[in-house]
Amino acid sequence: MDDVFADMHAAVFDTLAHQATLEGQPVRAIPTYNVELVGEFGQVVERRTTLSFLKSEVPNIKRGQAVTFNSKSYKVDQTNKEDEHVIEVFVK
Repeated sequence: MDDVFADMHAAVFDTLAHQATLEGQPVRAIPTYNVELVGEFGQVVERRTTLSFLKSEVPNIKRGQAVTFNSKSYKVDQTNKEDEHVIEVFVK
């Protein structure tokens, strides 16, 4: 069953991902723009960009690593969400 999900994620990345670099190495990433961070009282405190990576391609992503995407340079900030196949990180 796990292979089915791995194949599904690979197909999604084949279709939606863009080329990026992580610490100078080519990778694929799916962006999400204007992700709202909500404060203690329900107010939007910030809008951020996230990048999603296949964990099979980027198994050890860490805070502070340099990412280039769409000709812009970012740094990995923190993990937003993660499962067995995909990790989504906030970038600054």
